[in-house]
This record gives sequence, C-alpha cells and structure tokens, in this order.
Amino acid sequence: MVAVDGAAPLLERAAARAARQGVADRFATLAGDLPGVLNDLDYPADLLWASQSLHHLGDQRAGLAAFAGHLAPGGTLAILEGGLPARYLPRDIGFGRPGLQARLNAAHEDAFTRMREELPGSVAETEHWPALLTAAGLKHTGTRSFLLDVPAPARTRPAPT
Repeated sequence: MVAVDGAAPLLERAAARAARQGVADRFATLAGDLPGVLNDLDYPADLLWASQSLHHLGDQRAGLAAFAGHLAPGGTLAILEGGLPARYLPRDIGFGRPGLQARLNAAHEDAFTRMREELPGSVAETEHWPALLTAAGLKHTGTRSFLLDVPAPARTRPAPT
C-alpha cells in the first residue's frame, strides 16, 4: 500500500499508524501533488482511492485520465467527493432571521466556486461523474450515495431560559 499526499506531516502520521498496526512492512508513502506524483509509482495500482482530492485539481477530467492511466488491468478507482451539505442548525435558531444554515451553505458554495476558479490550470467542468469517468476510459462506472443521520444527543438537563 502506498499513501500519496502533498502534506508530508500527514504521511508521517499515516506511517506511524501503519507501524502501530503492525503493517509498516507493507506500507509506503509518496509526497507530491496529484496527479503528477503518480508517475513516481514503480508499478500500476490495483486500487486507487482518491478521497476529497479531485476537486483540488484544476483540470478534474485530466486528473481522472491520469488516475485511470495508473491502474493495473482490471484495477479499481474509488473516489469520494462531495455530496449533500451537512445540516446541523434548525431553520429558525431563535434569534435573527430564519434560514442561517441556508445562507451559510450559499456562502460555502461561493467560496468553493472561487477556490476552483483560482486553481492553476482551472477548467470549468460539469460535475457529471459517470460521464467524466467514462471519458477517462474507465468502464463499469457507477456512483453510490449514502445518507447518514446522526441525531443530536438527548439533553440531560433543561435548556437555560
């Protein structure tokens, strides 16, 4: 297994955890920026897992093509990107104008759009993942969404009035 990241301290933590788990002999790290750092791999990958990283590439389509190009025949590319925004506030929090969560989500979308536009080599792309994966030469593509509902803990004492 090879962990790849642009942040060396994260890779150091991953290596330390691998050592604690007794798998350090099967674990390596590679520091650098995606997707170019994948050229430093000595062999094609049976599995590439890209978690919350693709949206940081200026050209996501080219990034997917690079990922696909580093897969062994029959290999798998697993990508975790985005999803529904987290909802942690009620619509009306008891003061101010209702809808704070919606306004926070809109501000986040604006900031995310600016971040994408400011990336080196930024290419505007419709985020139609099945089409992008197919265009990268990947077969048997599919997407899966999961909804996780974690209720707030029950209060053990009355709220202050």
